[in-house]
This record gives sequence, C-alpha cells and structure tokens, in this order.
Amino acid sequence: MLPPLAGRIASDLQSNCEDWVNPNAKSRELLGKGGTLSGGQVSGDLPCRGSRGVPLASPFPKRFVENALSKGDNMEGIILSITASLLLAGFTALLTYFGTRSKISLDLSAEYDKDLRTSRLQVYQELWKLLEPLARYSRPRPITYQVVKEMTEKMRIWYFQRGGIFLTKRSYDPYFTLKKSLQDIIDDEKLKENKDVEIDKERLGPLLTEGSVLRASLTEDIGSRNESFLLRKRK
Repeated sequence: MLPPLAGRIASDLQSNCEDWVNPNAKSRELLGKGGTLSGGQVSGDLPCRGSRGVPLASPFPKRFVENALSKGDNMEGIILSITASLLLAGFTALLTYFGTRSKISLDLSAEYDKDLRTSRLQVYQELWKLLEPLARYSRPRPITYQVVKEMTEKMRIWYFQRGGIFLTKRSYDPYFTLKKSLQDIIDDEKLKENKDVEIDKERLGPLLTEGSVLRASLTEDIGSRNESFLLRKRK
C-alpha cells in the first residue's frame, strides 16, 4: 500500500498523463491493437509513451510538476511554522519560570527583612533602656560599683535571652568593648569594698564614651535617625 504522499503523486500522474497530448500516440479507440503510425513508428498503448513505451520529452506534465512543487512548499512552510511556534512557546515558558522564581525570591527576602527589622527594633529598645545609667547628662543616680554590677548583669541577660541574636556586626564590637570596661570595674577589689561610692571621673569617662558609641551604632542599625523618605522628597 502506498504512503499518502506517494498515493497522491501516483493519482496526479495518472490524471495528468491522460491530459498530455502526444501527437504520435494511438487514439483511445486503437489502444491495445498495435499498429504503425506515419513515419514507420510503432505506437505504444499509452498516450504519453512513444514507440516501445519509451517516454517522450517529459513523463510529467507541467501542471503535475507545479502541483508537486506547490505541495512540497506548503509542507515545508507548515513544518517551519510549527517549529517556530514550539520554540516561541518554550522560550516564553522559560522566561515566565525565571520571572516568577525571581519575584518569589524577592518577596521572601523583603518579608524576611521586614520581620528582622521589627524584631531588632524591639530588642534594641530594651538595650537602650539598660544604658540609661551611662547618660552624660542628668543621670538618674551616681555611677557606683553596685550600679555597674547590676547593669552588666542585665546586659548579659538581654544578650542571651533576648537580643544578642539580633546584634549586627557593626554593633557587636561596641557592645563588647563596653562590657569589657564594665567587667574591669567589677574585678577591681578596691571598688568592690566601696560598692556605694561613686566611681572617679578618670574611670568613668571611658564608660560614658563607650556607652555613647554603642547607642550611636544601634541607631544606625535600625536607621532611626535617618530622614524619612517624604522629608527628603520635600527638600
């Protein structure tokens, strides 16, 4: 059984062959009877064949050739169209995938940053209150050995139970620089014997400076002293 395309070609060949005029061929009435035409040639039984069945100028009429070429061009165009459509669909799907993936990643990052900032703001406010005894002006009470001891213990609790995990690298060094200075005072035996005596200015000065540096670092972490977007826009 012929394939579909070969069947169509055979059908076109049969129909078009009958339409091709061979002046030396037998008429339909003389087909199968043999005989000699003028010039001594033996006619064949097919109108599109010469003597002894040899094809004449062309076995395929012009209309048949044009039809075959037209069908081939149409098939090639269809294949190219389908291929282009598949490539375009694949490219579009790829762009959609990466675009969606990027958006999800950005949304998750934004949500994480928002939650982190909210939590950090809360625990930084608690640490800020613990640093009140080191205020430069209008201190609530004199800074004594006992005040320093209570303050450093509260800072330890804050670090391990509340906010240490939210401390940034920028604020890490100022925090432990202050803690070391507080610990040096606690380890001083002379100050320990006079717990309620105010610490002298020579030792108090570095504590106040280190407390100020830590507070400034905390504000930079959360951007609380930056101008608002609306205010910057007005300028």
